[in-house]
Amino acid sequence: MANGTLKVSNIQTSSGSGTITIGQSGETVTIPSGATLTGAAANTPSWRVTMSTAQTGNTNNVAKLVAFDTEVFDTDSAYTNTASNYKFTVPTGEAGKYFIGANINIGEEGDNADLQQKRIVIYVNGSGVAEGRDQFSSAVIQGSTNNFINSYTVQNLSAGDYVQVYGQAYNSNFDLQTSNAEFYGFKLTG
Repeated sequence: MANGTLKVSNIQTSSGSGTITIGQSGETVTIPSGATLTGAAANTPSWRVTMSTAQTGNTNNVAKLVAFDTEVFDTDSAYTNTASNYKFTVPTGEAGKYFIGANINIGEEGDNADLQQKRIVIYVNGSGVAEGRDQFSSAVIQGSTNNFINSYTVQNLSAGDYVQVYGQAYNSNFDLQTSNAEFYGFKLTG
């Protein structure tokens, strides 16, 4: 067969099942810029959510569910942004490995308290699986509202598993600020 462009709308095996191979060992298969990849090789489901309002008056040393209530995108409508939920739930048929990340901004409550430790914890099905923590030898952060912290993880999730983010501070009641606060993730291919 001569070199050229093969133009078709569908490629299937002649038997209706089996394996279709594109390329061979040592070759590169390119997907052009601007093309959309769907199906098993796509990094979906995926989501990114932010906070529209600061959460103030959180109690010292008590983990607080972060109210990520604004969807930037949610490819499979799998994120719930209602009070007391704020979670991504793995859709039916989408089990696999997921990259999950979150950033929060913890500020101490009022100018008279000192923030000694801040934590962000990613939870799966109600249990902490990944944590970011800043610990100071003494209470040194006072009057600050820009205390960013993040956490990332890769988790093997099944349909129905859910993921949430909690923030926590020690030695001070605390606020969860909106700036740079986000919760995001996507299914890994392969």
